Amino acid sequence: MKFKILIVLLAICLIFALGGCGGSGIEIPPPNGNGNGNGNDNGNGNGNGNTDPVDPNNGFDLVPNDVKISVHTLNAEHSELNDQKWLVYDIRLFSVWALDHIWAAECIPLNFLNNRYKEIPQNKLVVLVAEKGKDANDALQILIDKGYDRSLIKILDGGIHAWEKAGYKLYEYTWEHPC
Repeated sequence: MKFKILIVLLAICLIFALGGCGGSGIEIPPPNGNGNGNGNDNGNGNGNGNTDPVDPNNGFDLVPNDVKISVHTLNAEHSELNDQKWLVYDIRLFSVWALDHIWAAECIPLNFLNNRYKEIPQNKLVVLVAEKGKDANDALQILIDKGYDRSLIKILDGGIHAWEKAGYKLYEYTWEHPC
């Protein structure tokens, strides 16, 4: 019996070790493309930065208007040159965030948010960045359920694809300069 428990614990540790910093460790790319969302070929083959051929808005039309922040507003108020008015949290997988993210955006993947929500200050203005509107809504609801003030939380309208489509700079994670 002790041997079985040891094997299970080792398997759990291995799963977390393979998952890296926030990622699940296993990602299945979408068909017909590399799925990196770089606007060239994003998984549906149309090169427009959207990942869902059925819903070109990636579900962001379902995000309540009062919590949306435009890419232009965020860019104007959150840059390397300005004092950061907003704290930006990217809820995509770490492996996706590492390829391209907004300057100074912290990565807390949605699947880890229930355990890591305390890393997000409750008394600061927060922007959630996602790839899909459903994920953004789910993250918003988790934070509200944990006691966060809804008026201090915004969702980047259109997500990371809208940021890129607007031509704003994206950063890549490197060990030498991790943002």
